[in-house]
Amino acid sequence: MLTTKRIIRRLSTKPKPLVTPDKTVIDNVNNNVYKFRKHPGIIQAKTIILPDRLIKSTLNVLQEHPAASLFEASQKLARHLTGRKICQEESELNEKLSKIQAKVLNKYLHVDDDPDIKTTVQNEIQRLAGKRIYNWKPIKYDSNNSLLYLIARMAPEYAVLFRIFAEIRSRHPDFKPRGLLDFGSGTGSVTWAANSYWKPTLIEYFNIDSSREMNDLAELLLKGGHGNSQLPLTGVFYRQFFPVNAPSYDLVCSAYSLFELPSMERRLEILSKLWRKTDRFLVIVEQGTNAGFKLVNEARDFIISTEDNTRDYTCKVFSPCPHELECPRFLIDDGTPCNFEVTYHSMPFGRPSTLNKERYSYVVLEKRRRESVQGDFNQEKQREETVEGDFDLEKRRGNTEDGESDWPRLVRPTLVKSKHTICRMCCPDGKLREVIFTKSKHGKVMHWCARASKWGDLLPVKVEAARDDGDDGEKEEDEVV
Repeated sequence: MLTTKRIIRRLSTKPKPLVTPDKTVIDNVNNNVYKFRKHPGIIQAKTIILPDRLIKSTLNVLQEHPAASLFEASQKLARHLTGRKICQEESELNEKLSKIQAKVLNKYLHVDDDPDIKTTVQNEIQRLAGKRIYNWKPIKYDSNNSLLYLIARMAPEYAVLFRIFAEIRSRHPDFKPRGLLDFGSGTGSVTWAANSYWKPTLIEYFNIDSSREMNDLAELLLKGGHGNSQLPLTGVFYRQFFPVNAPSYDLVCSAYSLFELPSMERRLEILSKLWRKTDRFLVIVEQGTNAGFKLVNEARDFIISTEDNTRDYTCKVFSPCPHELECPRFLIDDGTPCNFEVTYHSMPFGRPSTLNKERYSYVVLEKRRRESVQGDFNQEKQREETVEGDFDLEKRRGNTEDGESDWPRLVRPTLVKSKHTICRMCCPDGKLREVIFTKSKHGKVMHWCARASKWGDLLPVKVEAARDDGDDGEKEEDEVV
């Protein structure tokens, strides 16, 4: 006999997505080509350890400074950076201020006998504006603040970049960059992380940071913390301004820099310059907060939308998104960002190193040369014929040239239960879906692969929306967002 609860669940269910395991991966696991724990969708960089040379250089730089007070001040800076919001546009500020003024004036509308009413109203407006309007200010990185940033941010930023670069190296082992452009280079975390993978091929490192003190500190770190030493790398350049006639670079990065720009216009101007200087990969990283996610999504959408103006190149989202459609997490707007997490060992500043976690939002955009204008036209025409009435979706989805690019991405922690595993994924059709993997439904190997996959990994399956034709009546219990 069905209970009321079960009847309600049946009536409110939706068709389950169709899940097809990748046959090549299943066969390779069965044939012991690799273990399920090391299937191709797993990013092997799990717990990041800083290079010994970076640790020694940092300790050498800080040895003449009061460690305790610097560490305490650096934690204050770290909290400020985590809580930062995007600089509001002038129109937004004026609108908020107008609403505050109207509210206060309405409150004191019938007060005529107070000679100091104007002062009272003005003070009330200033008080409410201070509470409700975010007071964005650029951070001036002088010598002291640069040291604080080094202590607070070098380790987590290196770990994040190391993990992002790990996927590029894993999926494109033939990628051997010769030039690196780092906008907002700070203490040089991009250079250190890139050297962990591509030091033999990199011959130019072009670093741009508006702070001269930051540039000096980054150079000092490369020298091992000793100013009289020679740089161990060739082709390292530091500039305070974006060069007018700089060449293009295989790898271009903007890591934790967009918050420092005073307006959307300025951000989009810089992004346009960075994309023009990109030969292969553009990496954009920010804090894994709602504000950081919005900045990354803004950059992603801007470059995808403007790349159509170029007939020679096309933009492919390499990671984390398996599509070029609008971000489903952004569309839901439920207050949770699309972010990921990395575990790393902290710097041992007068105390043992500890395991820490850092959340971040990012996008890696790949610039690909179009084979021919006619080829693109034929491809678009074929897509129109294939999916009737869904032209825009298919137009933005693009090719899936590499074998893993059409696998869904795990965008939340994997929930491993005793007999099933719950995976929440972003899929190539631009949808967020939840799949419950079991041995009986998806096979033993696929179930193992799902259990071994973590937040941020790719899952070797094809996930499609179910055709609700009423044949089998199999339903999904919950709508997943």
